[in-house]
Amino acid sequence: MIKESLKTKGKVKLILTSEDGTVKTTMVKNTVVDIGLNHIINRLAGDLLAKNMGSSYDGLNYQIQTISDGTSVTVDGTQGAGSSIIVTDNTTLDSNEFPLLVSGTGISGDTYVTSLTGTTIINLSQAHSGVTDTDTIQVGETIFTDVGASANTVGETFAFDLPTVNATTTQFGHRYEIVTTGTTDFTLIGSPNSTPGTRFTATGVGVGTGTVKEVAAGTGTVRPKGMSHMGIGSGTTSQVAADSDLESQLARVVLGTENLSLPSLTYSANFGPGVGTGAVTEAGIFNEAGSSADMLCRTTFPVINKGVSDALEVQWIITITR
Repeated sequence: MIKESLKTKGKVKLILTSEDGTVKTTMVKNTVVDIGLNHIINRLAGDLLAKNMGSSYDGLNYQIQTISDGTSVTVDGTQGAGSSIIVTDNTTLDSNEFPLLVSGTGISGDTYVTSLTGTTIINLSQAHSGVTDTDTIQVGETIFTDVGASANTVGETFAFDLPTVNATTTQFGHRYEIVTTGTTDFTLIGSPNSTPGTRFTATGVGVGTGTVKEVAAGTGTVRPKGMSHMGIGSGTTSQVAADSDLESQLARVVLGTENLSLPSLTYSANFGPGVGTGAVTEAGIFNEAGSSADMLCRTTFPVINKGVSDALEVQWIITITR
């Protein structure tokens, strides 16, 4: 509903300053591409709960905002990794706050919390080196290193990645999304069906040739990584909403200035002498320096011949309306 009612329009001002001081200005319209529109929607909607992220988010760039909901529980005893842990202080907790609720006993290979009733096992999403009477455990912690992050730290930026693995590697209590059915009957390990795209909490190890992607667990949150770079290129194919990159990039530089005060987003960058030299016919905004970046928008325009001594300033304004 948000996507359907959201409208974006914008204009791009290109200012070419020649070595002799001559200034030539070009004004064109731009297109906010599908990836860019989703980026805007997610930024407007606030933090995205990591457990809701599936394969449709693969390859997109995010920044970790929280790794748990901030709730902690005190444990009893000196259990080691792989054993169950009894919660002794859950007066402020509701069972719905725990991640990955599954039933069973005697689970090994990971660290779990058992509710006071003794009937619910909750996966902490990571192994624990051992706990004592004084330890507290963050309930619902999301391990972002499992889905592409190089560090499980608030503020870390990463490209969301759900590697595909065989169904024979599924682990009890872990959350998965079916990629291919193959010869696997996923209903035998906790899934309501064996249809690709279905998510489920595994109750055991699968058999057969089916494949899955392990999805994020816990209550950690992310938001799309902010736009940080602008690129220019020599591609001449008109922009469309499905675009994800420039057609033929000449240069990409860090944004010089930006103003993100809604309803208008303003970006500016300067391509100095020797940067992006050539016949410039396209430009775009990105949130990474490399080829894995998410593109916000793209525009094409009549050729601007940028000499080696010329400077090109690009000013971009995007207006968002409902």
